[in-house]
Amino acid sequence: GEFIHPNDALKAIKQFVEDHQLDTRRTAKSRAAVTEDRPAPPKAKSDLDYWNRMANIVPEKTVRIWTALERQMLKYNQIVEDRATLISHTATLRRQNDELKALLNQYLSSRINDELNIPPTALIYGGSGAKR
Repeated sequence: GEFIHPNDALKAIKQFVEDHQLDTRRTAKSRAAVTEDRPAPPKAKSDLDYWNRMANIVPEKTVRIWTALERQMLKYNQIVEDRATLISHTATLRRQNDELKALLNQYLSSRINDELNIPPTALIYGGSGAKR
């Protein structure tokens, strides 16, 4: 587009408003001339007929199908949300399990266990393991 210099902006806006008002007046006059040529239908009756047709534009069977579909989609959505929650919970449990395994291995491989009368590994793997 063509840019207007900031000093000319006010003049351009005034001209635009005047042109727009002139166009609006011309359009209103031409509509009035067309309306005078033909009789207007009774508005209340035609509006009532129009809205009655619009109220029944979708067949009742289709509305029932859409309602059933919506109900089932809401159930499916709830199942998917529950599943997402369970997956997140499972991931948390797996992470905790890995941390506990690492701690257990660290405790079992500690040198202090060799100095005990009954090392924990002896109890876990069976056997007395008591030092004599």
